[in-house]
Amino acid sequence: MLSPADMVSKRADVLIDRGRFQEAQSLLLKSPSQTTAERRRRDNLLGQVLMRQGQWKQALEHLTITRASLGDHLMLIADIADCQLALGHKSSFRETLGQLEENFRATNEFVSFETFLRASQRLGRFLEREGQAHRALGIFRLVFSRLAKAGLEDLTVSCLPDLVRLEACFRIKAHLAQDYRELKMRENFHPLSAENFALQEALLLAELQLGDITAAKARLESILENDFLSGADKLSLLLSFHGESILMGGTPLLSQSHFLKTVGDLENSQMTQAESALLGLLSLSGTESPDLQTLMKALAGLPLTSVLYLLSIAVRVTHHSQTREEIKSQWALCLAALDEASQSLWRGRVGSGPETQQLRVESKSGMISFQGKSFSLKTRKNLYRLTLALGKTEEIGLGALTHLLWEASYNESYYPRIRTAVRRLNQVIAELTAQEKAVEVNKNGVRLNGNLRIQLQ
Repeated sequence: MLSPADMVSKRADVLIDRGRFQEAQSLLLKSPSQTTAERRRRDNLLGQVLMRQGQWKQALEHLTITRASLGDHLMLIADIADCQLALGHKSSFRETLGQLEENFRATNEFVSFETFLRASQRLGRFLEREGQAHRALGIFRLVFSRLAKAGLEDLTVSCLPDLVRLEACFRIKAHLAQDYRELKMRENFHPLSAENFALQEALLLAELQLGDITAAKARLESILENDFLSGADKLSLLLSFHGESILMGGTPLLSQSHFLKTVGDLENSQMTQAESALLGLLSLSGTESPDLQTLMKALAGLPLTSVLYLLSIAVRVTHHSQTREEIKSQWALCLAALDEASQSLWRGRVGSGPETQQLRVESKSGMISFQGKSFSLKTRKNLYRLTLALGKTEEIGLGALTHLLWEASYNESYYPRIRTAVRRLNQVIAELTAQEKAVEVNKNGVRLNGNLRIQLQ
């Protein structure tokens, strides 16, 4: 049962979320707080009132005194770290971040789910900001598994996007397909999913990395065409999509003219410093290279994760060999500040494009399998024949396919039947790989999409 002081704190928390700061402050100053924990919670919330009003210096002073007099708490330490970031106290922030991580590992099993969820999300994002991708992934995975185990499925939609986004960016193939399916399921049932930037970004990057290029492009087009997100959010997702497709290697998924035209349509949107630097790199023509001195000025003051990401993009778009080597040297210097596991993840992010996904088909048994999952096509003869055909060639014409499936000459009456066969095969593949629309049909024929390949055995 909540104490009177706890009830006041909960009410004040709601008022702060709604921007009613004066009411929250007045309520907290009258709080009947008696225990050390109650007084710490009250003073922590009073600090948050100052933070939400942009009074960072006063908030930091208040929260530091609170911590010294009333002891540590995860949310209190996280708020102090936020203030230090806002004030540009980088060395103090890193020291506080280390204390927050240590405190989290020591106490996370003993705090409430609400505190655990809020503190872990902030800790994960702080670590990600510092380039510590491996530790951030560990925190986000812990959050998701803990909430799922407790049956708090409704809360996972607030933490799963962070996990899926990082898994996609750093090519964590062992978990990405399954976690993408989990998040996609929540999108289908979440009433405001189209307005949820974090969810849309995570799904977009996951589809891109899983090789479901058709779904990724369709999602981006839908986001740009509709008004569920702001112009600034649309521009951010466009830049992320184009930047990640370049990091994946090969030909960018958006032509330069289409990319620049779309950016022009969103030109009134505000950009962050990192987004402005990214746009400058992505706007270079095929023969241009960035000026290293100008680039390093553009990166000044940015978080380490942004610096590493932008230098990675710069390496990809630079055509002048000497400049490229100089950028690589800067990238390596930045990377040296990270732990070994995070360094490995960053090297993997920029080292190569997505691996080819191999669907294995046993010709005799008709069993189709992927990463331990399997499905029998033996009783579905047309799907079985279509799969075998795509295992021999990545594209097959409508005439050849009609003869293969129905031993007939193609005419337009067969096109709906071919589309049905393709749709059913896509349903099977999606169950196994989480990749939707892996097989595409048009007036020219049927072909495999993205990085999916069928291996016959």
